[in-house]
Amino acid sequence: MSINKTSYSKKKSSNAELDPCPLVLSGEQERTVSRLKARFVREGKYQIKKEWVRLIYLINKRNEKKTIEELGRDVVVRKKVKELYARMKTCDDVKSASQSIDILLRGRNHPLGTLHLVPTKQLEFDFHWFSLKQASKYLHDLIFELKLDPRAVSGDMRIKLIVGGGDYPGSIRQTFRDRYPVLDRGSVLVLTI
Repeated sequence: MSINKTSYSKKKSSNAELDPCPLVLSGEQERTVSRLKARFVREGKYQIKKEWVRLIYLINKRNEKKTIEELGRDVVVRKKVKELYARMKTCDDVKSASQSIDILLRGRNHPLGTLHLVPTKQLEFDFHWFSLKQASKYLHDLIFELKLDPRAVSGDMRIKLIVGGGDYPGSIRQTFRDRYPVLDRGSVLVLTI
């Protein structure tokens, strides 16, 4: 079982089957997103941005209650990550904080060891705030586990990697795009296993 390397690997996709939640929202749904933005969006590093609120709302299948719960947990994790990065002053602090950050950020995703229980359409993984080294290791771990999943036999298992819009040398987005056969959908890369 290997990663499916198809000829469309680096092109943008307009394939609706990859996106179970089209980006078009009804008027009421737009009002819900506006209320969520008013409640959660803040300026500054490690703060929730308006695009993130909309994405979390779509990922949670337009469920306002689930979106509020997830954004609430996200606020707590963001605060802890910010504090850990601020503590990185000595080599020992860097190693300790880096390990704690890795654990926190991995915790925002489906736990390894349980991915075979997650419906294929819900295999979405957030790579925000990982260092490039941490993100690469995490993706390696995900691919290793997913290759063992019986659903990967057909080569049709698609996972979404939420990497953000940063597209510069050394960014997670550009590095993953260069190393793996992914569909580039802006801040989300789609990897076929």
